[in-house]
Amino acid sequence: MRTARYVDVLISVLLSTPLACGGDTEPMPTPAPAPASGTGSSEPSPEKAKRFSGDSCDVESDTSTECESGVCRATSSGARYCTVRCERPSSGDDPTCASPPFSGRCDALGYCQVAID
Repeated sequence: MRTARYVDVLISVLLSTPLACGGDTEPMPTPAPAPASGTGSSEPSPEKAKRFSGDSCDVESDTSTECESGVCRATSSGARYCTVRCERPSSGDDPTCASPPFSGRCDALGYCQVAID
């Protein structure tokens, strides 16, 4: 019995808190509906958050809309990762590729290789 009374008091306090604190009494606006899926495009919608270097990506491209760098490249195993262009193709000491998530190596096509665990 005592627990039920405590719950009733707690609920009434929680429900009255916005009014007591000068909160807005207007209802929250309804969020816009999500875009319809299956639009036929393989590129992600521009509203999605950009992925960082080393993150996986879906569409291999030098103008990727899904990667912050704009570059999504496939590895020899077929896995795709966001990466960046580098200046010393086929080198193992390109400064652009020196820090994680990269391996330090610039591949033959001029893209930093992602260090894969």
